[in-house]
Amino acid sequence: MSVVFILGSHRSGTTSLLRAAELSNYAACRMEPAPNLNIESRHHLDRVLWDPYDPLLQQVAPRVAAGLARRRFYVEKQNSLVPFIPELTRLFGARFVVPVRDGRDVAASLVDWHNQMFPIIYQECREEVLLGPHAQAVLAAQQGTSEFDYSLPRPAKDDPWFSEWPGFTRFEMAAWYWNAINLRLLRLLDQLPNDRFMLVDYTRPSTDAIRRVYDFIGLPDFDADAVDAVLDRKVNSLADRIAAAPRFPRWPDWDTARRQRFDDIAHQGMAALDYAEATRRPEPGIGRRRPSPVSSEAVAATDRWLARGRNLTGWVLRLDEPESGGVADTVVSLGGLDQAADVDEAARRIAARSRRLLYLRASADYQDDMAEHRYRHAAGAVAVNVSVPRLAATLCAAGFAEVIAFPRGTEAGRRETIVVAARDRIPEALRPAASDVAFAFAPYIVTDSDLDRAALERQINAACAYLSAPPFGLADELPRAAEWFAALRELPDRRFGTVAALATGEGGVNSALRIDIDADLVAAIGLAGIARECGMPASFYVLHTSGYYGRLEAGRWQRHGAAAAIYREIQDLGCEIGLHIDPYKLYLDDGIDGAAALTTELAWLRSEGLRIAGTSAHNCVPVYGVENFEVFRGHEIRRGGWVSRRGRVAPLGVLDPAALGLTYEAGAARRGSAADDPDRCPFVTDWPVLDLVRDPDWMRQYLHENPYAPWGYEARLWVLGPDRWALSCRTDAQTAFVFDRPFEAIRPTLASLAPRDRLVVTLHPEYFGRRDGPDCYPLGMP
Repeated sequence: MSVVFILGSHRSGTTSLLRAAELSNYAACRMEPAPNLNIESRHHLDRVLWDPYDPLLQQVAPRVAAGLARRRFYVEKQNSLVPFIPELTRLFGARFVVPVRDGRDVAASLVDWHNQMFPIIYQECREEVLLGPHAQAVLAAQQGTSEFDYSLPRPAKDDPWFSEWPGFTRFEMAAWYWNAINLRLLRLLDQLPNDRFMLVDYTRPSTDAIRRVYDFIGLPDFDADAVDAVLDRKVNSLADRIAAAPRFPRWPDWDTARRQRFDDIAHQGMAALDYAEATRRPEPGIGRRRPSPVSSEAVAATDRWLARGRNLTGWVLRLDEPESGGVADTVVSLGGLDQAADVDEAARRIAARSRRLLYLRASADYQDDMAEHRYRHAAGAVAVNVSVPRLAATLCAAGFAEVIAFPRGTEAGRRETIVVAARDRIPEALRPAASDVAFAFAPYIVTDSDLDRAALERQINAACAYLSAPPFGLADELPRAAEWFAALRELPDRRFGTVAALATGEGGVNSALRIDIDADLVAAIGLAGIARECGMPASFYVLHTSGYYGRLEAGRWQRHGAAAAIYREIQDLGCEIGLHIDPYKLYLDDGIDGAAALTTELAWLRSEGLRIAGTSAHNCVPVYGVENFEVFRGHEIRRGGWVSRRGRVAPLGVLDPAALGLTYEAGAARRGSAADDPDRCPFVTDWPVLDLVRDPDWMRQYLHENPYAPWGYEARLWVLGPDRWALSCRTDAQTAFVFDRPFEAIRPTLASLAPRDRLVVTLHPEYFGRRDGPDCYPLGMP
């Protein structure tokens, strides 16, 4: 038996392909069965869907099971499932057939489809258009928001067209949609083995192509004549549905302006799918026109940089002056990207002249929030906004081992882009210091969400239930925690206290229970009660960027003030409350002042009666390029005072923990061997998209051999799931790493710890919040 989903861009042949598969007697085929998950699809695209498995388990799994009960193969066409490709793969072992079609054909078809058939494609478009009779009737019957229209992606903040979207024509929106959905598709498919998916060129569909689809699925009864009839019918075209002819011009009839506009928006998708025509864009080069005059301010800043490395840069070639040909040790270009017809090609040409070092400047505003370059071609002129992450990736591919991009402030108050790159490593003298970087962040603005406690708990239960269901099964029942707490207390020479007591050595404490509340605040209440009953001191850390704490909407943090009562309840049960800090998520992902967020939330939590003395850092260095505790002065691991990640820059060491009334950081980390050159350490730079906590190799690096920030205690014990433990032990007497073993298997190592050896037990309430469903409280919850 096999499960196959046909999905892709709308108007790309998915319906026709499903109709061809329906000819088989071995396939149970479904055409967009309801519910379509349109709303969930949009939320997943926008990365705000808390539990992507739940709608699949609730809605898709029953129809898959019913189909497989009838036939050997289940085949469903459902374009809204594109963002669910990873989850569908894991749940059903699904395979995917993806028809792709020339984006110019799709854009024209989408506009026609809206104007004549279903006027539900980007209804926010302000362009006035005369709808056909069928479309008028559909619009008149519409009640409320169209779920189909809602399901379509919109530009995220890092999209180059985010700010211009409200003024787009529907043609421009259609071009953007095709580009965005296909790039998302290709990224998701790239994570799968090649035998899990098949791309089918549907620009000119053929019977042979459908035969290959049958072979891929495993259908044994291919009928060429029947397939020919399906293709000849032009299934789901305007002619097929309402006997109408296209009105929007087919792309060979487009004028130059329309062709160029489509290419400005969709050139990346066209290139990725091999539809791009080189003649459609101006001939790439270092600059199509002579670059604009470079300001004396920019020249002076460059000269200062060169002076810092006067003995390091060797022969310098300035490409903004008349070219002398050849190559040089150091290449400087102060305007070569500003009007490039193709920024990446221009950067490659400039880079090819450098043996060692490269210094690039782009005068347009620093764009750390754009994933791609933004072009505007009109009347022979070229204007470009350079995407810093994209440019850095291009230079790395061109052979530069280290690339640092940062914004330099100008006297006019702007931030222009500076890139320093080296074939090997950038010398210390030429590395930008924090004082060279023009940081700019949105203010941290917070309001209350008005969500009451009952609604908040329902939200948490729904969000955390998936950990209890197959294939995860990671959550244990709450009462099991009492068994583990008792087992820990029975260990010889262990004196448990709070993490605060362990950090200060108070009362001879040599062991502590650290509980980071990443998601399951409801289970945390249960754990606090069990800890009290067992006489086990425990420290709970509240995550200020979590879904239970609040949500970010329109640049404002909507704090769930109702959660404060839960935090107080945990504290009143005798537990320590600390702050699980995540400032670099705000700095680097959201462009918001992360230090201000910490200061604000510490003040608010204390105003709610919480006695916070310490913090624990959320996430780890591969996520942000720094550890979250490096926001504190004196706790920096990385040198230089700042970090750059995916083009975003953020400062280090900006908060004084003592001034904030903080006495400890729970990790007590030290500087590791990779701290002086972290961006060459694979542990720091690589972020595998796997279940890292249950990956033995990754956890060995993180817990046991951390090259960036070794942890400050001799033994660290982690809970991985129901009676699943990992232990890192580095003492004078032994070094050991034990992974994914039951407690009884690691008890002897724990029992051998000397009184001077400090032990921290880290767990997350999610692993003790087993539920029977999304509407249920954790099993064993009083």
